[in-house]
Formats: sequence, C-alpha cells, structure tokens
Amino acid sequence: MSKLVLVEAMALGMIACRDNTRELIAEADILTEHGRHARAYALLHTACRELSKFAVLEICAKGLIEGPASK
Repeated sequence: MSKLVLVEAMALGMIACRDNTRELIAEADILTEHGRHARAYALLHTACRELSKFAVLEICAKGLIEGPASK
C-alpha cells in the first residue's frame, strides 16, 4: 500500500472522527436541555476519545508525509 493511500485513509478517518465528535456534542446538548446530565457527560467523554483518535491519525499522517525525524 502506498504512502498516499495510507495518508488518504487517515484523512478520511480524521473527517469521520470530526463528524462523530460534532454529532456527539449536539446530542449531549439535547440531553443537557432535558436534564440528562450524566448521559450528556458520557457522550462528551466519548467525544473527547474521538478527538484523541483524530490527533493520533494526524500525527501518523504527518509522520508519513514528512518521513522519519532526524536526530
């Protein structure tokens, strides 16, 4: 598999993480409006995990693009 294909797959994964995060936050807002704070918190925690995945994919893609760091 070429680097370009891997980077494209990572970019698609980043987009999916971003979209999932937005949806989770929107759903948490709805739950909060209805007094369901514990469930909203759980969704926000899941949103944070999605953002963590985004960061990992970004770092990996950047590493593939830039190559190994010099020492």
